[in-house]
Amino acid sequence: ERLHRTQTAVADLRKQLAWQSTAIASSGEALLVTGRDGRIEHVNPAFSASLGYAPEEVVGNKPSLLKSGFHDSVFYETMWTTLLKDQVWRGEIINRHKDGSSITLWMSIYPVPGSDGHPERFVAISSDITARKRLEEEVALGNAELEAIFDNAGGGIALLDLWGRFI
Repeated sequence: ERLHRTQTAVADLRKQLAWQSTAIASSGEALLVTGRDGRIEHVNPAFSASLGYAPEEVVGNKPSLLKSGFHDSVFYETMWTTLLKDQVWRGEIINRHKDGSSITLWMSIYPVPGSDGHPERFVAISSDITARKRLEEEVALGNAELEAIFDNAGGGIALLDLWGRFI
């Protein structure tokens, strides 16, 4: 009876691990897991697609491999202070793609507590928002140019919609 319960429990755990592994691998969000020592233990295919690194190129390394040089030390200190208090860190971060270009990510990092109550692992989930940020910059630049035209115009200017109504 006891052996049967143990076998059933092991089979249930295997099923649970199988669906969790499938969910992680098929997620559209980039996932990176680091251990307590700060070294990368796992990345999913979305991470590789987003940042250009194959798993074997990053596993065993520290996430500093991805630093773009955009953020100062205070940015990272604030991030780690939050995480070491067992709190989730969320924010925009600019990382370096394998090809050397910059990539802007919206990232959430979750501390995973160990048996001693301290974080055992950190799970980072991120979305690439590079295209959205570029579009926002282009819109802001366009708005600034329009504002400059209006401010420096010598005469009157009016904007009309397709039906001839004043905007």
